[in-house]
Amino acid sequence: MSIRSYQRNVDRKVTGPQLPVCFPAAIEQVSPHNSYRPNVYRNYREFVNYLDSLTLEELKKKEVLEEYETVIEDLVRPLGGLALEDLVMKRITTPLGLFRAFNSLVAEDYRIIVDIKYGNTNQARSVHSVGVIPVQDDLVTLVSTHIPKRLQGIIPLSKLANHLAISTESPTKGHPLGTANLIGIPN
Repeated sequence: MSIRSYQRNVDRKVTGPQLPVCFPAAIEQVSPHNSYRPNVYRNYREFVNYLDSLTLEELKKKEVLEEYETVIEDLVRPLGGLALEDLVMKRITTPLGLFRAFNSLVAEDYRIIVDIKYGNTNQARSVHSVGVIPVQDDLVTLVSTHIPKRLQGIIPLSKLANHLAISTESPTKGHPLGTANLIGIPN
């Protein structure tokens, strides 16, 4: 895992618990041989600030989804030249769906990022991305900028399933990233 690289970026103050960079932080920490330069985090933060300035209606526009997909490509390219098409994006809605997707992707040697509910709200913007590292059988540990206390340590996958952030938005054809709450990244 590139946890050492992530820690260097924390020391550079481009990532950490107080910054809105949980998604790239989770990706960096589950990536075994690759790391991010500080500008990856800075560019992602600029994009998040841009997204925060939009209304919910504007966030649903195809152009915004396409911009988001470009940002995702900028996040996965340093991980061995990956492209958006290399990722597996799923919208998981049940614990059984998480078990199936997780076990299938782990068997195919994918790194996994999921969105969990953040705080005491179910709003679409209240999500937190975490990397999921298999430990043994259905036990996992999570990595990100921070992990809620109730999900720290080695936990059963069923506990993670209870905290999944599930989008209520209708999927946009051709843009699964807009409602995906699980992303698989090939090794």
